[in-house]
Amino acid sequence: MEETTAIQDSKQRPGPTLLTSVAQHKEKAVAEPRPSPLLDVDAFRHFAPLLEACQAYAHRSGCRFRRSDFKNDRSPRQDCLKSLPVVLEFSDRLRDGNEALMAEIECAFRVVMVESVRNAMVGTCQRLEMWPPRAPLVEIDSSDCSYEDLSAPLPVVAQRLHNDEQRRQAVDAELPRIKQRVMTAAFLVDFAQEAGAVLPDMPETQLSMLKEFGKQVDLWEEAKPRRKHITVLSVWRAAEKQIVAFENAHTNWQTTFTKDLHLAATSIASHKLLAGMAFQKALQAAAAKWMEEETMAAAKPTSKY
Repeated sequence: MEETTAIQDSKQRPGPTLLTSVAQHKEKAVAEPRPSPLLDVDAFRHFAPLLEACQAYAHRSGCRFRRSDFKNDRSPRQDCLKSLPVVLEFSDRLRDGNEALMAEIECAFRVVMVESVRNAMVGTCQRLEMWPPRAPLVEIDSSDCSYEDLSAPLPVVAQRLHNDEQRRQAVDAELPRIKQRVMTAAFLVDFAQEAGAVLPDMPETQLSMLKEFGKQVDLWEEAKPRRKHITVLSVWRAAEKQIVAFENAHTNWQTTFTKDLHLAATSIASHKLLAGMAFQKALQAAAAKWMEEETMAAAKPTSKY
């Protein structure tokens, strides 16, 4: 008797319908908000459709772009399938030399180079035990962040670098914004490389900064013979080591960035180089050019008078 009643009740009780399933899915979507966007759509407006289409992919890839992820023979994931038409469209436009897109790629490349050179300088100061400064320099105001002025002594440059980092950290909204813009630039540089676009050489300003900074390091080391000697070349090698460290660490970006953009911006290793391969190629080309200039200068006969 009880079994019969249970069967009748189950027949009378309405089962799940398509409408109820859709409603439950919507409720779940509302309960689970989307993570903060990693790519700054406003920073590079001509690439806005591509950046918007790749937001989900960027979360999974750690803001890196790999063309191989979008090949059909590798069974691309859903986020790749959705953005594939836009990826193909922008790849074709870059290969065709679209002026507006190439102008923004050059801008993105400069952003990456500026941040990469800054990070290389910070890394060198760390190895010299000048980061953070053991004691703030009295003659340097805490608001003085002009670390690009390499006519100043190395301790002053290190202090200004540290001031710049403190300025970034002090404004809650500024650091995430800076990191987001740099990571977006790195994503676009990756994209341009994978699309076959020709990237520019390292800007002369950043090349000169690296050379002058290396000379400052030489002078500092020569004045302290007890310390391990760090030459100009070691600054270049240090930058290359940071590239390797970046390549090894970028796979962990997904878990870091998907939690919260602000936490990601402050917790990610502050001095990893961005768009490693692009910086490495520019660095190698600049180093070769610089070495050639130094060799030619050394080969010139010196006057006896």
